[in-house]
Amino acid sequence: MNSGNVNITIKEYIPNISNDGIKLSIEIFSNHFLPDIKPHTIFYGNKTINDENKYNEIVKIIESNIEIIKKLNLEKISSFKGGLQQQITIKLENNSYLVIGNTDNQEMKQLYIDLKEKILKIINQNDRSDYSKYKQGDIQFGDSQCDFCKYNDFNNKGMCVKYPSGKPNDIINSEIKCKYLELNEKNKSVTN
Repeated sequence: MNSGNVNITIKEYIPNISNDGIKLSIEIFSNHFLPDIKPHTIFYGNKTINDENKYNEIVKIIESNIEIIKKLNLEKISSFKGGLQQQITIKLENNSYLVIGNTDNQEMKQLYIDLKEKILKIINQNDRSDYSKYKQGDIQFGDSQCDFCKYNDFNNKGMCVKYPSGKPNDIINSEIKCKYLELNEKNKSVTN
């Protein structure tokens, strides 16, 4: 399923109110219909999240529940309750499935709650496992990539052993990676 076209929408709204009284709106796309939007995009509230790991985790949740989603979808749930409408629309390639939260079918209702909670947990998690890896002095800042290179002439920022007639501006501005970039000894331990 990861390689195919996936679109997952979670929506909670009150019908017949301006803008349908939207309470929750999440859209997850493997490939958006607008070409300038990156693949694996998640729209949540006013945020656009481009995180392939979060996208893949959400798809795994759907994959692990796909058999029950298919089974309940085939039961043609029709006992909607009034008020807040809750639905998860899942499009996988040419197949569409609907998970409804506001129904008398307890199995469908529980599936909706579980999927929604798990997806929201993934979207809202701050993945900062790198906090514990770094200690004081590990992160260094410079004006350009040249500040960390062993070939840099620290007395003349525009010169370098590898560019005797002067460094190109795109190297100085770090617009492209310098093909001669080699970290000087004091910076080597930072990258290992």
